[in-house]
Formats: sequence, C-alpha cells, structure tokens
Amino acid sequence: MVVTEVRGRDEDACPVGLRGKDQRDARRDVRRAVVDPGQYVGMEVDHPALASISLVSVRPQPFELLAYCDVRAGRPDLAVKAMQRALVRDPDNWEYQYGLALVRASAGLDPRPHARAALRLNPQSLLAQAATTAFRTDNPGEWKRRAAVARLPIAP
Repeated sequence: MVVTEVRGRDEDACPVGLRGKDQRDARRDVRRAVVDPGQYVGMEVDHPALASISLVSVRPQPFELLAYCDVRAGRPDLAVKAMQRALVRDPDNWEYQYGLALVRASAGLDPRPHARAALRLNPQSLLAQAATTAFRTDNPGEWKRRAAVARLPIAP
C-alpha cells in the first residue's frame, strides 16, 4: 500500500462509497469537523468518517485515516495537521509517530525525528526500522519518493 497515490481527480481521493459531489461534500464536512468537532455534536450524520470524527473526536484513529486520505488527495499539508492531532491524542503510539513521518515526508518536511521516535517506541517494528533507514537523507525529493512507496501501519 502506498502513502501517496494522487490521480488528480477529486473523486479518486479517499474512496468512502460516495462519488462526485457527495464525496467532496463529505470530505469538506470531515475537514470542518477536524477544525471544530463541536459544531457537529448532536447533528444527524450519515457519513461514517464524519460520524467518527464528530462523535469520538477524542480518539486518534479518525485523524489518522483522514491524514492518509489527505495525502492521497494531494493535500499533504492537511495530512500533517490531521496526523498531528492523532499524535496529540496518543503521543506514545509508534504508529502515529510513523504516520507523521510519512505524511511529513510527503509534504517535503523532515520526517527523520518522527521516524526515530517510532523506532524508539517500537524497536521491533519492521516499518519503523525501514522508515528510519529510508529517510536517512537530506533530500526532500527523496523523502517524497520514499514515502510514496512506504507501507501504512493500518490493515488493508
């Protein structure tokens, strides 16, 4: 599984069973919920990702998923913010450190501190070991290329 797979079409980014305008509207609502989760509390929601953010915004997993969707949609800047929110909610989880390394690399930002943190938190993780090795360069272009082929720590 790759971190970035930008096809240039909005409908291809982060498929959630919706297409076209419905999917764009759902992603917009999810992003709004990330910025202000309180505005959606008590509202009826039909979209699973929006429901997960608005109803359990204290959990890190919805933010992790949103981050990977944002990278795939070609918005690594939003991905970094979403993954940072996941990490704040569970700072000792190696997967969120690893995820932040991947999305930072996708954005051309230095991923190395977060790759090292992931490895420190889970020295047995082959993913964290691979990321620490892969990001041993000062070249942002290489970070982006290597993040694009890195495996995600989430089940397929």
